[in-house]
Amino acid sequence: MLRQAQIRAAGRSITFVQADMRTFDAHKPVDAVTCLYASLNHLLDPGDLTRTFTRVAAHLRPGGVFIFDLNSERAFQTLWRTPVTEQGPTFTLHRRFEIDGPQTTMRLRIERPNNPPANDTLTARSFHESQIRTALDDAGLTLRDLTHFNPFPTITGSNLKQLWTVTLG
Repeated sequence: MLRQAQIRAAGRSITFVQADMRTFDAHKPVDAVTCLYASLNHLLDPGDLTRTFTRVAAHLRPGGVFIFDLNSERAFQTLWRTPVTEQGPTFTLHRRFEIDGPQTTMRLRIERPNNPPANDTLTARSFHESQIRTALDDAGLTLRDLTHFNPFPTITGSNLKQLWTVTLG
């Protein structure tokens, strides 16, 4: 993803950083930070959420904006529980789930003609809004807006994902 961003940013003065979100160093203050595609759901310990938010706050200029999204508990209950098999033109994807409290492990198996099956594992967890708010407060970040939404047209309900907008100061 970084390589694609670098290609698209050719000729612009942009610094790209690849690092663990819990310990990253941007090397200078920034006006905005984003963390999208429910990336924070892959932090498995609530303390890691606080560590990440603290790192973001350390790099934002006063008044800087941090925008992130999370899958809600309802998203995990709706999307991360029932085994699924999907057929594509050149593949079959099997997903099954193992649940341990707020943490869910997705076991993936991809089958393609003339190739051995590929297996992978993806682990994520849900956070209660109160845990997120506490982690934001502990990091010195202020909630400006919280929007609940559903990007999945075939699934009913509005609270599958949360878009958080917070500021420093």
